[in-house]
Amino acid sequence: MADSHSPQSRSPEPEVELSRLTGPARRRGGWRLAALVVGVLLAGVIVAGRWGLDSAPPVASPSPSAVALTPRPSVSAPPSEAPSASPRASLPPISDAAPAVVRFLDGIPASLDGQKVYRVDSALARAGDRLVLVGGWYSGPACVRDGRCSARLADSPSAAARGDGVPVGGLIASGSGPRIFRARVLERCNGVGSRTVCEPVLSTVGDAWSGDFATQTSPIEAQPLLSALAVGFPEMHAAPFRDGSSCLVPWPPQSYRSTTGGPRMTLIFPTIEDRLAAQGAIELGWPKPADELSGACVDQFMPITELAAWLVAENAMLWVTDDQRALAEAALVDARNLSAADRPIVSRPLSTWTALLGLRRWDADIDILPESNAFIWAPIGLPADGTYVLSHPALRVLLVFPTAAERRAYQQSSSARDVVVTSLQADEPEILRQLGELRAGGVRWLGYRNVLLQVNGPAQIDDELRAALRGEVR
Repeated sequence: MADSHSPQSRSPEPEVELSRLTGPARRRGGWRLAALVVGVLLAGVIVAGRWGLDSAPPVASPSPSAVALTPRPSVSAPPSEAPSASPRASLPPISDAAPAVVRFLDGIPASLDGQKVYRVDSALARAGDRLVLVGGWYSGPACVRDGRCSARLADSPSAAARGDGVPVGGLIASGSGPRIFRARVLERCNGVGSRTVCEPVLSTVGDAWSGDFATQTSPIEAQPLLSALAVGFPEMHAAPFRDGSSCLVPWPPQSYRSTTGGPRMTLIFPTIEDRLAAQGAIELGWPKPADELSGACVDQFMPITELAAWLVAENAMLWVTDDQRALAEAALVDARNLSAADRPIVSRPLSTWTALLGLRRWDADIDILPESNAFIWAPIGLPADGTYVLSHPALRVLLVFPTAAERRAYQQSSSARDVVVTSLQADEPEILRQLGELRAGGVRWLGYRNVLLQVNGPAQIDDELRAALRGEVR
């Protein structure tokens, strides 16, 4: 972990917190004492992360690194002087323990299969020539006239437009978007006249992760939209954003806020359906400071006299002023054209994001674990698109079916005591041991509409969970 006061880990632009009033109290039972202790530790890690630890959520303008990025020379190296990559000086060993938080605020996992994920700045400052997991937003490869191709990885989705990030070498992946690479930090040097210019480069040996529920949006993707906005509004630095439990605005997983210019809020929903489901609540529940009954979601730093409104297009919502609207509309068009082709979307009564949002009304700390962190074993096949592991001691499995009828059919044919969440390395004896523990406990299915939950706790929480999924606050 980086020192929370070091210049390498602090952002030049502090994250501005929303001022919150006290929100509705949630009912808690004595059965959750152990979970509460874990939650306190988790909250401490999150608070520490917001003060600049290297597990902290990245901001759009990466902090200075101990290893300065040298601009790529404008004069090409002579043909006889091919660029070379060499190991950087080894640094003292540091702890690679996986952080307690599940994800960074922009949705990229903080660990994979128990191994810590470094963000780009932290990797440049601390990885040395060790092979580590490095996560960020990937752009490339782009090829220039002489046939050389380059790709870059940065801590911000808008890095492609700003030219930020570090070059990626080795096994260069195609496409763009959120990525976690297994890589080491090397140094690439080019001869420029009589000088030698060197820059750090990530030498990758494999692509460990390339997006999941927390980062996938369609038809407009997060990286093209934030990159297009960065071109239209050079002063904009959009920081990933997630509010606390007292503010009941249904922020999507890809939510960004800028206090320096451009659209103040940029929301990119998983699907158009998700935006339609949340739009009314967002328009009513995110008031300006001038509103007397503003509840728990007051942005004290927003100008009161500013004429602004939501700009809505497909699966995106942007809070823009009148003079920003034309540029923001152009950015949305560019982002739509640069996004990948639409993924097939299955219409569901409750989408995955809507179900998770409901569960967070019951416990704000619930999250979906990355696929590499957990494995679900079941005797009967699980839904191919809609099976998730939850980070909660009483709720471990979330199944989202296309219809309520399919959920009921699965619930009748499969026992919750036969579904095990374990690590990828678990062998048969370990699975059998966990099955024995499940069958000795009170594990059961809880169904609501097209959603099925594996629950392990007192029976009274069932009504609380159903109320939360219905949108009621208990």
